[in-house]
Amino acid sequence: MGGGVGAGRRRAGVVGVLAVVIAVVLGACSSGAPAEDPVAAVRGAVVATRTAGTAQIAFSSTTGPPGQPGVEISGSGPADLAAPAADVVVTVPMLGGSTRVLLVAGTLYAQLPPTLVGLVPGGRPWASISLQQLSSQALGASLGPFGGAPGNPL
Repeated sequence: MGGGVGAGRRRAGVVGVLAVVIAVVLGACSSGAPAEDPVAAVRGAVVATRTAGTAQIAFSSTTGPPGQPGVEISGSGPADLAAPAADVVVTVPMLGGSTRVLLVAGTLYAQLPPTLVGLVPGGRPWASISLQQLSSQALGASLGPFGGAPGNPL
């Protein structure tokens, strides 16, 4: 494989960005009308979204170490909470534009921008990683102890 330290850092950066994307995708839900009590509004949104079984998610964030400019990331797309599955277009300008991210049967698939295809063995435009493997690499343990999942948001 090769690539040296720079390639390893880029791969670690890609895994880090994908970890943030997953966290945002799994946690993003929105509701229509605001309620007077913010807690009731959030609970109502969770119930309505779970009842519908689907959600249109959208997110925008800046990630990075404290005191640093950070990396902008945004995205949107539909999610099937029962499956769980999602089809999200994620934009990370630092990585060369937009990428399609699919969550299917516990596996995250990312269609890499052309600037990153060279980092994947064989130059394939798609990369994949299981959520279990990603959570172990990014967090050092399973996501199980957190209890939240698209099918069980709270």
